[in-house]
Amino acid sequence: EKATPQDKMLFLKDRYKADHKMMILLNKEGMPIYISDAYLENFKEETWDQNYILKNGELEEISFCLNDASESRVLKRNKERNIVLLHRDSVPLYSDNQIIGHVITYSFESEDIFKYSHGQTFRDIIYNIVDGVLIASKDLVTLWANKAMQEITGYDSEELVGVKVGAIKSGIHDQRFYDNMWKKLSQGLSWEGIIWNKKKTGEVFPSWLQIIAVKTNDEEISHYVAIYKDLSEYDSPNKKLLVALEKDPLTHIYNRTYFIERVTSLIENPENTGTVLFIDVDNFKKINDEHGHLIGDKLLLEVAKTLTQLYPEGVIARYGGDEFIVYLPGECSKEDALEKLANLTSQTIYINGEDYELELSVGFAHHKNANKTLLDLIQEADKSMYKIKNNKKTNTISSSL
Repeated sequence: EKATPQDKMLFLKDRYKADHKMMILLNKEGMPIYISDAYLENFKEETWDQNYILKNGELEEISFCLNDASESRVLKRNKERNIVLLHRDSVPLYSDNQIIGHVITYSFESEDIFKYSHGQTFRDIIYNIVDGVLIASKDLVTLWANKAMQEITGYDSEELVGVKVGAIKSGIHDQRFYDNMWKKLSQGLSWEGIIWNKKKTGEVFPSWLQIIAVKTNDEEISHYVAIYKDLSEYDSPNKKLLVALEKDPLTHIYNRTYFIERVTSLIENPENTGTVLFIDVDNFKKINDEHGHLIGDKLLLEVAKTLTQLYPEGVIARYGGDEFIVYLPGECSKEDALEKLANLTSQTIYINGEDYELELSVGFAHHKNANKTLLDLIQEADKSMYKIKNNKKTNTISSSL
């Protein structure tokens, strides 16, 4: 007697039971007649047909046409409701040129990072810590976010999970910033630094971000773990850390590192124009040597305070020692930019009842439409400043500027 399609499917079912793959055997109507133990160890039976893809930054459930053989990469929620990345193969089964069923197999591309020994304890710990934690696949799809991450960003877990990492970018950092970050991470190294992201409300906020590449026993990257320390709370210890990282401790204006990072992002925007002023206090060493470091420090503090008042729209930093640097966004003529500084040198600064006259040398450089790098501008302004310094004969800004 000729075997029926049902008999053949039962035979295949018994045969597949000996296989240890994550597997689902469907009848010709597309209903499961066998789900392997390997599959059920990771997923609930009722979720066998729930597959997701990332579309337009959101997790979208999809259905597959079973008539043709196909393979794809899909996202699924496991028993712990964590998202994992899978490779899915679907093959139709034929008998007498008729489809009698289908076999679907899954293999992990990114396993659940919590599934190993003490995984639930680990999950509970990092879910409740005060720093935001986000776990992504090697392809940068968000798989899990803890409670603090949800509170920091304003997004629920369901809104973050399944979304490509980078959905909360602020727009402050340029592409080079991210390229350098991921170049380091792709080599299996860690990365840390200040990053500005955007909350669900649209508010931009700073974080101290540390990203760690998690590797398998074969030294292949399987996940990325990102830890966010929120720096936006004004009176928190984290805010003090942000200030320490951005500000010069003596003058309370920006430091050299932050200036370079901030202004580089402005200059690399082809729509922006701007001017760099490089300023040196010529007589600082003389005042410092004759009157002591305390007076010298107060002099630098007064210069920083005055520059902030003169250029409220600018990015102002102490570049090092007695050197200051100013970035003025937008169109600005050399005469307009330096006229204010000429007024500064004509004033007497009073410190502890004594008066001191400033002697400044200033260099100027201008950019338009990203035609120069910040290094180009600093070198140009520095060269201009030293030319003035060498030619100076009075204690005011040289008229040759």
